[in-house]
Amino acid sequence: KRTLVVDQTRMVKNMPPSATLYSLGVVRINIDGVHADITPTGYVWLGNSNFGTVSFEWREGTTGPYTNETPPRTVTSDGSFSDTFELTRGLLYYIRVKGICNGQTIYSNPMGFIIN
Repeated sequence: KRTLVVDQTRMVKNMPPSATLYSLGVVRINIDGVHADITPTGYVWLGNSNFGTVSFEWREGTTGPYTNETPPRTVTSDGSFSDTFELTRGLLYYIRVKGICNGQTIYSNPMGFIIN
């Protein structure tokens, strides 16, 4: 088993009126055979909102819809969040953070990578 940690500069997306969603911070990848468990981390700032939901979406390849999503989780305060899911090695993936607050849906900038 190998473990990789990828650190990416956080990107900011504003959500009207004042909530902010930060994209992937640290991605932890545990590789075992042809699959890899990946654990991305995001950060949400709710501003003057009382709660929202966050999840991660991913797809294979550079185009097309994001066809996979972790179960949305409710957040009631500012802070980081993460989830773990399995991907296949050797494929190109794009992952992004999805946030819903005050009826508005926003997405972080996607991060693309290949797990070798």
